[in-house]
Amino acid sequence: DQPRSRGLGDVYKRQALFTQQQISNVRFAGSDTRTSTPSGSDSQAEPSYMQIEKDIASMQRAIRDLHGTGDYQQSLDVAKKALELSREHFGAEHPVSASLLNNIALNQKYLGELDAAIQTFHEALQIYEEVLGETHTSCATCKINIAKLLQLQANNVPGLDRMQLLQEAKEIAEQALVIKLDNLGDRNPEVGTVMFSLGAIYNDLKMHAEAVETLHEVGR
Repeated sequence: DQPRSRGLGDVYKRQALFTQQQISNVRFAGSDTRTSTPSGSDSQAEPSYMQIEKDIASMQRAIRDLHGTGDYQQSLDVAKKALELSREHFGAEHPVSASLLNNIALNQKYLGELDAAIQTFHEALQIYEEVLGETHTSCATCKINIAKLLQLQANNVPGLDRMQLLQEAKEIAEQALVIKLDNLGDRNPEVGTVMFSLGAIYNDLKMHAEAVETLHEVGR
């Protein structure tokens, strides 16, 4: 069975997606939002920076709405188009492009494309680490998403391979928890979400004492 979509407003907040206002606040250094055409030219002016950013924000809303109705394939298609536009406008290594990679990965996950989703989350993580720094909360969000996907994969393989996947998931989730704690403190709901996921991974690894302790912290 495919994972059920949770409240997409909450999901997208956790993915640190950019709102229209946030996108509009991002500019290239020294960029000029004005456009012009050659003197005497009848050709239509290129879209302004502001219009392109509005288009990206509008596509973000469409991605969210389509995902929320369970149309994951259409949401994925829009996300890929938005990523192309973002890369042309902002550049490939930019937080907006990374957020769209997150959109793509989420839809790949719900379509059952787990390998592709993990790879896409890794691409987003690399951008966040290079642009925002390895200790930014967006890095932690990518890490916990990767850990949860590895846990899902582990459920479909036997023996040693399963344990290796779970061990990798544990290590990545622990890294995510450290980043969230350092940035947000132990009372933040995002920290609780990471703790809950980590506790589930501990449980799958039969690390029951660690699972109980971690889940107990969530309930405090």
